[in-house]
Amino acid sequence: MVKSSHEVPGIVSEHHALMVEYGRAQVRCSQLLTSQAGQITRLEAQLVQLEDQLMQLRIAVLLRDTAHEWDSARRARHLGSYPAGRRKDEAQSQGNADAAWQDADLVICQTGCVSQGNYWRDQDYCSRTASQCVLVGNDHALDGVRSSVKQQQ
Repeated sequence: MVKSSHEVPGIVSEHHALMVEYGRAQVRCSQLLTSQAGQITRLEAQLVQLEDQLMQLRIAVLLRDTAHEWDSARRARHLGSYPAGRRKDEAQSQGNADAAWQDADLVICQTGCVSQGNYWRDQDYCSRTASQCVLVGNDHALDGVRSSVKQQQ
């Protein structure tokens, strides 16, 4: 036989106390969830800002390094000769670097001009390098680039 709540002494007050504590626990959990949601939102916004800063720094480094390399290549081209006392292997190394820069220029010409409708070409001059286009009077200038690309594949 089951006893009613009136037959067990203090059951109603105990149930009431449990429900009050249960309500407080629910309020605390709701507050914690709201606080954590706000913190997650702030951290996600901070992550977006940091990713933005990282991308800007990467771009700045890339631009700085590219500008430095282009300046070095231009100086080497304009100097044309090596200072007295420079060893032959250094000259040969610089010659290899110059050849690599010329190959890189030809690849840029091939992708940026030939395949893009002469993007940098202004009449017979390259607006990127401010010099005469390497393709003027030399239709086979890109043959070396094409053959080296085929060899690498």
